[in-house]
Order: sequence, then C-alpha cells, then structure tokens
Amino acid sequence: MWKHQTLALAITALAIGCSGGDHEGLLLAPGDHKLAIEAQYHEGGRGIVLRANARNATATAELVDDRGHSLSKLADAVLANHQLPVAAMMANAKDLDGALRLGQHALRQLRDRLASDDLEAPAYKQLGQQTGKLRSALARTRLDLLQAWGSEVRKHLALTPDEHVKFFAILNKQAAQIATSGKGATTARSIATSHRSNDSELQALLGPERFTSYKLRREAWLAPAGDVGTELVP
Repeated sequence: MWKHQTLALAITALAIGCSGGDHEGLLLAPGDHKLAIEAQYHEGGRGIVLRANARNATATAELVDDRGHSLSKLADAVLANHQLPVAAMMANAKDLDGALRLGQHALRQLRDRLASDDLEAPAYKQLGQQTGKLRSALARTRLDLLQAWGSEVRKHLALTPDEHVKFFAILNKQAAQIATSGKGATTARSIATSHRSNDSELQALLGPERFTSYKLRREAWLAPAGDVGTELVP
C-alpha cells in the first residue's frame, strides 16, 4: 500500500514539474518499473507522456500528448475508421507524425534508463508497441489522403488516357512506399528522394505549364497539413 502511494505521489510531482515543458529529454517517475511506467519527454517545445501498467499478467499502455489527448486512442480510431473528411485526415497526419517522432525518441531514452529485467516486463513491452500503432495509423492516413488527392486530380487536371495511366502509376508507387513506411522500413531520406523522383516524372509527363499548375494546386490542397504535407502526395 505504501509503495503504491509513494509511486502516485512521485507521478503527481513529475506531472506538476513538467507541465510547463521547461525541460528537454526524459523525466521518469521512480517506482517498480516492472509494474508501472510513467514518464514525460520534451523536445523542441513539445511533450509526450508515456504510461504503462501491468496487473495480474495484463498490461496496458498509452501515449498522451501535452494537451492530455490519448494518441493511442487516436491511432485506434484512425485504424478503425477510414471514412474521414480530408481536413480531419490532415489534422490526424500532423498529430500522428509529431507524436511518432517524439515517441520514438522518448522510448529510446527510456530504454537506456531502465534496468535490463524491466525491459523484459509486460509493461515496457506493451509501451513499446504504441509507436508501431502510431506508425500504422499514420501510414493509413497517408494512404487515405493519397486516394483523396487522386480524386482531386481527376476533377481538375485534364489527362489523356495514356497520361491518366502514367499519372496513377506514380500515385501507386507512392502508395507502395507509404505502405512500407507503415512497417517501419522507410526513412525520411528515402521519402525525400522519392518525392524528387516523382516531381521529375510528373514534370516530364505534364510539361512545364501543366506541372506548374499541378504544383500550385497541390500546395494549396496540402497547406492545412503544414510541413507533414510534403510527405503525403507526389
């Protein structure tokens, strides 16, 4: 009883101390980390909370953003429902992309802080699965946005039948790469290289005038997604 009260007080102090996000890196609450993990990670003015509990051989875990929103629940909702408005998908892409980066960095530091037997416990293993869930949800969101962009292009870009086939072959290549990223096999550098290649193919396919028009429409369509937009569509 006393051990659980001490852990609860430590977690409360950790939450109060980190609420302003005035630190960089990981703060880990003390306690028996085989049974419970509570940590906060801050980087570049953004934060994420890692929580895991194991009781009676059942472990639960979630990642929470610095606004108190469960990112694990967001990922579950995205994977369960693909029929979302474009604006909602872009907002999800931003949240999931940022959370995935923070979560990966946080788990790396957490792994260095925990004892080796803690890393084998169900609490940590369940927590480690959360970034995989975020990655899958982000890939699903990107694929849905790519499909929405294909519909947008059909409405606004005049293509001959042959151009249509070649254009959607480029989109399909992008879809294959996104699907690979959902399995953790694609790096940011390879994505950037792919986009440069796609632009070269599109410019050759559309010609200078239509490619300029295409880029302007693409930039306007992706604007709500911010920096994440550069990785969404070719």
